[in-house]
Amino acid sequence: MPKVFCIGANKTGTTSLLDFFRSNGFSCGDQAEGERLFAQCEVPEYRDAVIAFSEKAEFFQDLPFSASDTYKILDEAFEDALFVMTRRSSAEDWYQSLTRFHAVKFGDGIHPPTRTQLKKAVYRYPGFMWDANRALYNSPPDDPYRKTDLIAWYENRLREARAYFRDRDNYLEIEISDPDAGKKISEFVGFVPLLPILPHLNRADQ
Repeated sequence: MPKVFCIGANKTGTTSLLDFFRSNGFSCGDQAEGERLFAQCEVPEYRDAVIAFSEKAEFFQDLPFSASDTYKILDEAFEDALFVMTRRSSAEDWYQSLTRFHAVKFGDGIHPPTRTQLKKAVYRYPGFMWDANRALYNSPPDDPYRKTDLIAWYENRLREARAYFRDRDNYLEIEISDPDAGKKISEFVGFVPLLPILPHLNRADQ
């Protein structure tokens, strides 16, 4: 079975996809380890570390796979790798989902977290959420969730992936809300699912 990398942004149904693959017998990468690895994205050894981590399982999602050009590293390293780009119905929908979720997890429950709140957030390690925000988005430090910047990041990521994988058959772009998503994903990867319907997890912010 080829390695499968979900390269969609966080809050595009990646948790549901993880559960789908796990329920169908795939070994799945340790998300906590992957997120800690992403903290090293600026160091020269990052490329080799990502490849070594990707040797450990069959399916991977969220950071570092949802960031920057990680998929290009993996496409070069694993000849038969498959890439699934999960997306929301619109960039606006993604932004609202992300900021609602982070407001509850790391902010005051209503507004997107501030720089101070992100630096104090205890997730993986104190300050991880701030480090991740800085590595991902080109937003001002005093407005880390500025809408124009995050939407531009989201749209640009889709645009770049579509251009990179143009005319190739190892890339699938899909909305997890599609009733046929499970069927399309299993056909793309090449297995018969135990249950063709994807679960809807992590939806407290929907």
